Amino acid sequence: MTTKPAIKFPINTTVRFTVAYLRNTGQFMGRAGHDRWQVVDCQCSLCALGGFVAVNETAYRYGDEGPDASPWRHIAEGNLQAVKGTVRS
Repeated sequence: MTTKPAIKFPINTTVRFTVAYLRNTGQFMGRAGHDRWQVVDCQCSLCALGGFVAVNETAYRYGDEGPDASPWRHIAEGNLQAVKGTVRS
């Protein structure tokens, strides 16, 4: 029996990249450090696996997405932290 993974960030939570992620990817001084997103409800296969959350930004499209492709950008939970404030993406 498989169970759905625990949700680290509930729907409508405002999130941003962690400082560690920004520093490790060289984005600490750029625009990415100021981006904020809101977690949205997504029923795609990636969200069902756990470890990723969908945010309110349109996903990049490359043309090889499957039939259940989500319209939302997905980010690994470990690279995000919950914050207070408004969404600025």
